[in-house]
Amino acid sequence: EKLKEYDDMEEGEEEEADDGFQEGRPPTESLPKFMNYEFWKKMPSGLRNRSPRYWKMYFNEDGTAPKYDRFKFYSLAKAIDIIFSFYESAPNDAHDSSLEISMYMALDAKYPDQQIRMKIKLPNGSGKSKRVAVFCPPAEEPEALEMGATIAGKTLQDDLTNEVFNFDVLIAKPAMMPALAKLGKILGPRRLMPSPKSGTVVTDVKAAIESWASGGTVELRNTEIMYIGAPFAKVSQGKEKCLENLRSLIQQLADNAPEGAKKREEYFSKMWIKGDDSPSIRIDPNEFPSHGYQKPMQSGTVDFVYQALHGG
Repeated sequence: EKLKEYDDMEEGEEEEADDGFQEGRPPTESLPKFMNYEFWKKMPSGLRNRSPRYWKMYFNEDGTAPKYDRFKFYSLAKAIDIIFSFYESAPNDAHDSSLEISMYMALDAKYPDQQIRMKIKLPNGSGKSKRVAVFCPPAEEPEALEMGATIAGKTLQDDLTNEVFNFDVLIAKPAMMPALAKLGKILGPRRLMPSPKSGTVVTDVKAAIESWASGGTVELRNTEIMYIGAPFAKVSQGKEKCLENLRSLIQQLADNAPEGAKKREEYFSKMWIKGDDSPSIRIDPNEFPSHGYQKPMQSGTVDFVYQALHGG
């Protein structure tokens, strides 16, 4: 309705209307040139409530067609190209958008040997810094802070007791894990409990702080429905580095597949990438790398091999 009202206005009334343009709709002046009430009305319902910036990304300059087919599957390289075309159409100098990958895995979360929790080292870093907390004795707090930790020692312990979480990643040495286990009910549901699999139970605290804080390391961890999501780059890093990070992340996820996954022919189910404020692009399953699937031996194969070897 706001769009229709704007179309019906006389010249000179727009500024006054924009001053009162509220109720969740962005200022009309930010609309793409092709956008009007009739155009908006013809759009699929899923696009109508998107932001004007999203429309600028999704459609070509004159609004005659989408820039891509949202139901089609694309190669990794083509998907990155499309996402960069979005930001060329709708640049935002005030925000360096993160690129994110989302996946559904063809696994069952109820089986421990099919659950995923691992650290991924990105060759060019994610570009997204993180606040690192170090669970250590009070006497080691000054040293941890000097290494780059956001919070540590007694200050951290007091915050955890009060369920205050001013950090993104929690790391600890193996010797501190028994004490941390008492906080499992607080940390577990928030997915903050350190684990050797995720690279947050460490012996080299300084190296761990630097890696996590700089965004060089990201954690992949499945939900109950086997969904995994993570940032893998920033638009400012450029196409080449973004694509290199994306390929590396997917390959590491395949190379470190849990044992239970190797008994299943499918590992990746669905995959798509997007900017944190852009449309999403579906990834072609042909891009999914091998995860070490071990095909079960067919019934009777053992006897056949034995007979062939022993002449029985």
